[in-house]
Amino acid sequence: MQFKMLFKKELITAVISSLLACPLIAWMHDINQGTSYHSLDLNDSYSSLVFIYLTFATPFFLLIGIPTSITLTSMVQKLKCSSFIKYVVSCVCFFLSGVVIYWAYIAAGRLIVGATLTTNNVLFYMLAFGFSALFYFHVGLFVKRIITSS
Repeated sequence: MQFKMLFKKELITAVISSLLACPLIAWMHDINQGTSYHSLDLNDSYSSLVFIYLTFATPFFLLIGIPTSITLTSMVQKLKCSSFIKYVVSCVCFFLSGVVIYWAYIAAGRLIVGATLTTNNVLFYMLAFGFSALFYFHVGLFVKRIITSS
């Protein structure tokens, strides 16, 4: 796939992923309202939470998701194996990239500020970032299918 077409696919994927993931994250936050498990102390309505998450997640998907996805996609395409093996390798790579991104940006920032990291929060956010990257990957597969079929 040409770089221009790949970038277009990744841009569409980032926007769609953000628009689909933010309402889900806001819903998860909304159902946890009142419990002390999450670290955000927001007593906002669901629509306010969606807007807050869109404000922060969209640039994150655009600035980090696109370069990471282009890099991983280019590396996996060079493998000489079946498409199923490439799919499994891509899933593992995307999940691990989500975990690495969590540690590189979020956990490191919290540690620099001096915030404490509990085991439950670390595991929850590592899984959340890993599954967000997997979600991004699968939305990308869907967008690629739509772009190539048209």
